[in-house]
Amino acid sequence: MISGSGTVELVYDPDATGQAGFLEDVVKVNDAADASFELFTTGSSTGTDSVSFGGIITSMEITSTVGELVVVSCNFITSSTITSNLE
Repeated sequence: MISGSGTVELVYDPDATGQAGFLEDVVKVNDAADASFELFTTGSSTGTDSVSFGGIITSMEITSTVGELVVVSCNFITSSTITSNLE
C-alpha cells in the first residue's frame, strides 16, 4: 500500500502514562509528522497481526459527559512506509 487514511477512537485517561503528552502533541500547530501508529487486527498487542506506519493527525475531536468516558476521535493520513506484520 502506498498511502492510507483512517480514523482512530481512543478512550482517554488523563492519569495514564503518556496519554496527556499524546494529546498535547496532536494539537500543536506545525508539528513534525512524528505520530507512530501500530494497529492490531486481533485485539492483541503482542506485535503480531498488525500494521505500523508514521502518520499525520489531520483533525481531532474530544467528547465527554460528566461521569462517563472521555473519547478522542482522530483522523489521520499516512506519512511513511506502511509495514505489515499480518499472519
